Amino acid sequence: MGRLLYDAVVNSDIPLAQGGVVVVVALAVAITTLADFVHRILSPKVSGALA
Repeated sequence: MGRLLYDAVVNSDIPLAQGGVVVVVALAVAITTLADFVHRILSPKVSGALA
């Protein structure tokens, strides 16, 4: 994925670069959200804090 983004930027392929950035950001948001849910499930101290 990194090489694809690098090549897109070097070759001025703007749509491919934009799509790659969107995919990377979406993955980061999904992984962070999943980690937050798992942390909330596993930690009893956090469970009551937001409820």
